[in-house]
Amino acid sequence: GLFDFRPTIAQLKVFPNPTAGPAMIELPVALQGQQLQLEVFDVLGRQQVDYYYQAGDQPRVDLSQLPAGWYTIRLSESGNALGTGRVLLQK
Repeated sequence: GLFDFRPTIAQLKVFPNPTAGPAMIELPVALQGQQLQLEVFDVLGRQQVDYYYQAGDQPRVDLSQLPAGWYTIRLSESGNALGTGRVLLQK
């Protein structure tokens, strides 16, 4: 059709960045108050973390069990990606 209502994918701010493990995600206002899926992918695109968090919570993830390197964090709702961000894990 002529109309595409998919939201644009937001650029997520992840902090601290780089991190030694714990990372928090600054949610755009449009995404606050929703139940979202949080996934973390390594540089090869392999999913390393996958969980849901409740609306209103500050999304956070602990990467300390993973090897050092760059990771992509993706937030989605019902399978639709809403935002992505990158974080550098340093050990």
